[in-house]
Amino acid sequence: MKTKDRGLVHWILRRFKAAPAQSMVEFAIALPVLLLLTFGVIEFGRLLQAWLALENGARFGARYAITGEYNKAYCGAAGAALGYAAEDAADGEVDCKVTVADPATATDAEKETARDHTQELQDWARMPSIRDAALAGASGIALDESVSGDYLQYLVDAETHGTTFSADYRGDPSQPGFFMISICSNRVGEPLPGVSPATFPVFLINDPVLDPSLARYYPGHDGQDEYQYFPTLCMAYNKVENGTNPDGSKKYLTVPQYYMDDAGGPGDRVRVTLTYRHPMIMPLLSAWWPTLRLNTSRDGVVEKFRTSRVTGLSEGNMNPDTPTYTSTQTATFTDTPTVTDTFTPSATFTNTATFTPTSTFTATATSTNTATRTATATNTATLAACPSSGNGLRAEYYNWTGGAPPANPFSTSPLVVQIVPKVDYYWNNSPVAGIGDNYFAIRFVGEVMPLASEEYTFYIATDDGGRLWVNNQLLVNRWQNQSETERSGKITLTRCQRYPIVFEMYENTGGAAARLRWSSASQVKEIIPQVNLFGELTSGPNTATFTSTNTRTATNTITNTPTITQTPSRTLTPSITLTPSRTFTRTATFTRTNTRTVTRTPTISNTPTITNTVPATNTYTRTPTRTSTRTNTPTNTNTVTNTPAPSNTFTRTPTRTNTGSPTPTNTPKGIGG
Repeated sequence: MKTKDRGLVHWILRRFKAAPAQSMVEFAIALPVLLLLTFGVIEFGRLLQAWLALENGARFGARYAITGEYNKAYCGAAGAALGYAAEDAADGEVDCKVTVADPATATDAEKETARDHTQELQDWARMPSIRDAALAGASGIALDESVSGDYLQYLVDAETHGTTFSADYRGDPSQPGFFMISICSNRVGEPLPGVSPATFPVFLINDPVLDPSLARYYPGHDGQDEYQYFPTLCMAYNKVENGTNPDGSKKYLTVPQYYMDDAGGPGDRVRVTLTYRHPMIMPLLSAWWPTLRLNTSRDGVVEKFRTSRVTGLSEGNMNPDTPTYTSTQTATFTDTPTVTDTFTPSATFTNTATFTPTSTFTATATSTNTATRTATATNTATLAACPSSGNGLRAEYYNWTGGAPPANPFSTSPLVVQIVPKVDYYWNNSPVAGIGDNYFAIRFVGEVMPLASEEYTFYIATDDGGRLWVNNQLLVNRWQNQSETERSGKITLTRCQRYPIVFEMYENTGGAAARLRWSSASQVKEIIPQVNLFGELTSGPNTATFTSTNTRTATNTITNTPTITQTPSRTLTPSITLTPSRTFTRTATFTRTNTRTVTRTPTISNTPTITNTVPATNTYTRTPTRTSTRTNTPTNTNTVTNTPAPSNTFTRTPTRTNTGSPTPTNTPKGIGG
């Protein structure tokens, strides 16, 4: 018994044997269909690949545009187009940087002109550089440069054609392999000097979808869609004040100037648009539909890459000056006039010679201003300099699988660990050996040390998702698929302390980026430098050190001393007073005297009084002295007094005073009986 074979090959062979002619006809009919299906699958794959490549090119171009970077190879063409070639080459290098001959003697106007010309050169060189970046991302397309024009020459000749669009260097948009880039921003320039009414240069996208009259075609083919430079072209306009609106706001009129691309300045929005004519290869279909136009665009916001210009710094000094605190021994002399009211003896070392010509009883109130220089020891706390020996951050690399975004790509041990000096990366492939081009994650761990005690803003820019913790606080949480996007968070930090920092990112597909910046009131926005990052964790934060510094301060003290004087006197200072006088005074003299002093402020008084009385007599002396002082003044007063009385009493009373420095004092004082 024969076994039945129900296979397709067996069936075809039986058909050929049974009806050879009919089988040949059926095969001839089916073969073209099979071929069409095969070519259709291939064509669809080519079309999808070209579209994805174009999308990637727009993505690469927009990313490059927002960084503000440029290729120095285009600086020569930029100088020739703008007329700044000699200025650019003055320093011996064509690098799109104009410098003044002597910064020390250059005027502010000359420096400002050099900065403006530098900005114009770099903006011009950015545009062909962006085209190169876009082409690098769209490397899978079948580009034909012979039909795509000369973009560099188009930029050079832009202003010469005025408002008339010239296709001389734009290529033929109907040809297979045609590629075109259009770069446009919403930049609004400074008002043109000396022009009235106020006129501002701006750049606008001419979109024929919104206004069909803005459509531009290859010469000789107006109105034919396949010859249109689609979808948009960028054009320079003048924005002129033209009255006011009913609500009081200003009204403007836009006047076209010339067709020109523009990559925008810091904070401006820029759009990169790519157009590509894809060639078709499918039989029959390609006969009446030989090419297919593909176009895509990406927008971005230009980073503030010229922070030095905004803050007024020179172009060569992008890092801010950092305050440095140094421990020093400082001698400070301060003359401080102080009005002092006290009921204590004056803090002076005064030898007073008093001459009493008459024996009278006269009560005189004398107010004396005494300037006293006092040496004061001051303890000054000086903050010591903080360390700056950072080595970067510890970078841990992981691969992950599954859907994006990954829930926890750091659950396993890292595949690669290394110290990186700073976090400022963009990758088109694997970040390090052993890690895939896509589906990887990185954790940057360590400590950050601020330079000032104030509020800091931390920025992370990632492609795709990213998270940031500083001092165990979650500042940024953007864990999702995205192109390079910057997010920020704020935290108050203390100078010289090291705070834990963790920065996590993951990459899904395509290019990848990870950047870590900071800024504060005294710190311009920048990538956090290596000296402020510590990849090896410490056991605790650094402690500020306070140093005691002795400072000698000379202080002038003005003392108002109302004194009741019984006789007019003449005072010679400094001198030794030995004034024997015949005084009829009833006094009671005690060898040790305790004087109660009423003082508004604490006063330290050491007044040892040595009295030699020959012979011992009871002497009653009325000497009320009122002195008011507001400062703490250690006061010792030497007073030598010889008072012969009717009972032949000779009294010498020296008083020794310790003060910071001797002070000459003119004090009217009276002794009488």
